[in-house]
Amino acid sequence: MNLLRAAGFLAVGVCIGTYLHTQISVFGTLTWSVVIGIAMANLGLVPENLGDSLAKATKVTLRSGVALLGFSLPLQAVASLGWGVVATAVLSTIITFVTMVWLGRRLNIAPSGSLLIAAGTSICGASAIAGVRDQADADDNEAGLAIGLITLFGTAVMFGWPLLHPVLGLGDRSFGIVVGSSTHEVGQVVAAASTAGSVALGVAILVKLTRVVLLAPIVATVGVLRWKWPSVLGFEESHEADPDGTRKRPPLIPLFVIAFLAFAGVRSTGVLPAGFLDVVETWQTAILAGAMFGLGAGVSLRTLFRSTWRPVILTFTGTALISGLSLLGVFVLVR
Repeated sequence: MNLLRAAGFLAVGVCIGTYLHTQISVFGTLTWSVVIGIAMANLGLVPENLGDSLAKATKVTLRSGVALLGFSLPLQAVASLGWGVVATAVLSTIITFVTMVWLGRRLNIAPSGSLLIAAGTSICGASAIAGVRDQADADDNEAGLAIGLITLFGTAVMFGWPLLHPVLGLGDRSFGIVVGSSTHEVGQVVAAASTAGSVALGVAILVKLTRVVLLAPIVATVGVLRWKWPSVLGFEESHEADPDGTRKRPPLIPLFVIAFLAFAGVRSTGVLPAGFLDVVETWQTAILAGAMFGLGAGVSLRTLFRSTWRPVILTFTGTALISGLSLLGVFVLVR
């Protein structure tokens, strides 16, 4: 019963986020949803008796939304971007992820928290955090902190790129590449790139989805390292160090990530009618908005502000790094 109430609560959040998007379209529905979730949680408007049910409903909706995101990704379209664009997206993502994990250790941040922030910054925001969370053995507080930081810095990037566009002297296509290669959430990419027109928007979305594809190999790599060589990631013990046998080893690649790749493969065949894809896109947005609202409802600003500045420094550094690498890639590999 509580699970149904939690689902209904998420639906209310989606409705509010959608309405606010129609009124102030500079923010996407997903961004509005997470902001409303954070606001309601910290104003005491989230029913306490929902508890674990809200967390479970959020987890299911987030994974479902990520899986459906595969229908938005025609793989042949990614290939058509050209090797320079793909290399820019891939190298920016991998270098940023590895650097942030390393820097997290230097800053004495728990490796589980560093992995979440690194994944959210370098790959695809909350969706990546969900993908890596089980492998990293992260708790709710670490996930909430990562979501809050990614939302904060992703929003700053979303507003920052359009302001810098005239200064940088980039063409619309190059601007779309930079935005898609560096901005955290898909919704934030859409908001930032759309300011430069349809060409920039189309390229930015494809580049961003190229980064999303990297979620599967990165999650698998983290799983292998966490299981066999935990010290590489900064952990003191592996999943094998479980004398009571109570710890369940997470799958190497989560099922919802496999579903994402499978749906992308089906989309790439070209057999799906446009009407079907439109319906899926609508549901995908609604489901992800519900997940964002639920994640926001789990963020405590008091906890966020009481945390040390180290996670903030890590997120800022990662955001600056991936932005700089994206610009460098455009000037060196694309132009």
